[in-house]
This record gives sequence, C-alpha cells and structure tokens, in this order.
Amino acid sequence: SLYVDTQQHNDGEAAYKETLEIYRRLAQEEPELHEPDVALILNNLALLYIETMRYSEAENMCKEALEIRRRLATADAQLYEPFVANTLNNLALLYSNTQRYDESEQTHKEALQIYRRHAESNPQQYEPYVAVTLNALAILYYNTMRFEESEQMCKETQNIRTKFNDKSSQSNDPNVATTLNNLATFYYNTHRYKESEAVVHAIAAHHGDVEPKTI
Repeated sequence: SLYVDTQQHNDGEAAYKETLEIYRRLAQEEPELHEPDVALILNNLALLYIETMRYSEAENMCKEALEIRRRLATADAQLYEPFVANTLNNLALLYSNTQRYDESEQTHKEALQIYRRHAESNPQQYEPYVAVTLNALAILYYNTMRFEESEQMCKETQNIRTKFNDKSSQSNDPNVATTLNNLATFYYNTHRYKESEAVVHAIAAHHGDVEPKTI
C-alpha cells in the first residue's frame, strides 16, 4: 500500500541519516578509513530520494558523494574510479528524470569512459557496467528522438551481454532479454517491423514468447 511504501522509505531515510551521522563523525578522526563509507551512504540516500522524486535533495547527496569519490580516486584510481562512475550514472539518471538531457548525456558519457578504461584490463569485471551505461544512453537517446544513436547503443549493449553468456545460460539472463526487447521495441516504434519481428523471434527462441514493450 502507499502507506507501507511511504513508511518504508521514511524508515530507510532515518536509518541512512543516522548511519551517515556516525560515519561523518568517524571520518573526522580517520578520513582515509571512513570517507568511503560516507560516500556510500550519501549515494544510497540519493537513490532513495530519486525513487521518491525528491530531486533537489538527491542532487545534493549525489554531488557530495561524487566530490568525495573523485578525491579518493586521485589517490587510488584503480580502486575508486568505478565508484565515481557509479555515482555519475546515478546523477545522470536524476538529470534525465528532471529533463536536463544534455547534462544527463555528458554525465553518462563520463561514466562510460571510466568503465571502458577499466574494462581494457579487466573486461570480465567491468564490461557489464559498460553495458549498463550504454543501455542508459540508449534510453536517453530514444526519449530525445535520437534514434540512430539509440540503436547503436542498444546493439553494443547486446553484443557485450551476449559475449558473457553461452547459448545455454542466455535463456536465464534477464539482461540479455531486456536488451533484446529494447531493440525490438526500438525497431517496432520506428516502423521497422521486419527487424522487430526478427528480434522478437530471437528472444522467443531463448526466453519464451514476448512482444515489444515501451523502451
């Protein structure tokens, strides 16, 4: 119910704020040890505020988390840059939800650049995050009617996700099915019905019957 959902969010916010207060206090004494925890809680609070459409508060949390993680990454890029990228993607989602599409695109692109760089040395770890970011860009481009770029993002996302799954495991991977469905939907909504049908058949072969849905 709405009451239960609201109460859960309120409880979650209270718990995060209490934890944040503790970590801020600890970080004053041992910043190297506890600043990553402060950033984590700020990031989680931002996601909660995005979910409840409290965008101004979410942006403040994201930006503070990002500032901390950028600073940590200057000392240890290998460890902390992926956390920077995570926060950038959250901030980009906020920008998209508030129709700040140029800022959303640039922020996603910075996250994508970080994930691509780390995927060069550790593709197994980071290429799935490349795919997540590409998929977010595909949706952004689709929603702003940049259909050719959206298609390119969808296809690259699909290439990455299928690369990490053999034929037997694809049928159990919801990410593969979701990306294929997005591509089928893109073709359908841009009146490329034969291509949409071909993708739908490919989905059905691995995942069961589906029909194109809103991207």
